[in-house]
Amino acid sequence: MLIILDFGANDGCSIRKFKKIIEYKKISNYKIYSFEPNPYFKNKLKKIEKDDKNIFIIQKIVGINNNIQKLYLSQDCDGGSTIYSDKITNSIDDRFYVEVETVNIVDFIKNLPYFDRLWIKMDIEGHEVGILNSSIEFLDKLNDVNLLIEVHPILYNPKNCFKTTLSKLFDIGFEVELI
Repeated sequence: MLIILDFGANDGCSIRKFKKIIEYKKISNYKIYSFEPNPYFKNKLKKIEKDDKNIFIIQKIVGINNNIQKLYLSQDCDGGSTIYSDKITNSIDDRFYVEVETVNIVDFIKNLPYFDRLWIKMDIEGHEVGILNSSIEFLDKLNDVNLLIEVHPILYNPKNCFKTTLSKLFDIGFEVELI
């Protein structure tokens, strides 16, 4: 079975793209778990979920533990959200937030049904470094894992360094296919 983890589903555009790939490749045994904590997108995503029994929308933040965390909301109509209160793009204002559950992603993956292929898409506004660093040892134990990562360099710094994380991924055998 193919499992797709969609971290940062936003308005569902990535789900629609994955569905096209699945149809093109004639993959019938799949499940898509899309994480989008921003309440702005809830209704749009619920419609997508309703239309396909293999799609599951999870309104939580992908994290390294199970907790509650602030999600700072853009003041633009659909500018997204972030866990970083100091993000300077997308009209983020630290006065506007919701508290959202986080889910430990390694525990989540361990509790999935059996799969032989795993695709992980990350568009999580700079949080990809922390998620990847916390799960590298676990990812190393899996077979046939593909990572699709949207990078957010404005949020990188010595403590949140994507270059270091990328080196760790290369060390366990990940390769870059397309940037």
